[in-house]
Amino acid sequence: MKLLLLIAVVAALTMASPVDKKEEDEYDWESFKIKFNRNYSPEEDKTRKAIFDANVAKIKEHNKKYENKEVSYSMGVNNFADKTPEESRQSLGLKKDNTNKGVYTVV
Repeated sequence: MKLLLLIAVVAALTMASPVDKKEEDEYDWESFKIKFNRNYSPEEDKTRKAIFDANVAKIKEHNKKYENKEVSYSMGVNNFADKTPEESRQSLGLKKDNTNKGVYTVV
């Protein structure tokens, strides 16, 4: 009986670890830089990490709303996580239309 209980506990921990580790890695700056091949000077690294941390905070806040069924989609870290919103729009080829507030056009 004790052996069965031990096997059940080990199985539960084994199954839980990858999920926890995956989430931990997703929000880890060093893991992000490796995954998306980012290499910054020490000064730029500090700036990009601050942007990354702010974006991760927004992602986590949004995902709490998702878990509470307040929004219909979840968010995750992607290749834009170390970019400002303006840099992300530029990367996508979007330009702000100054005649219409909040409207962006493809350039």
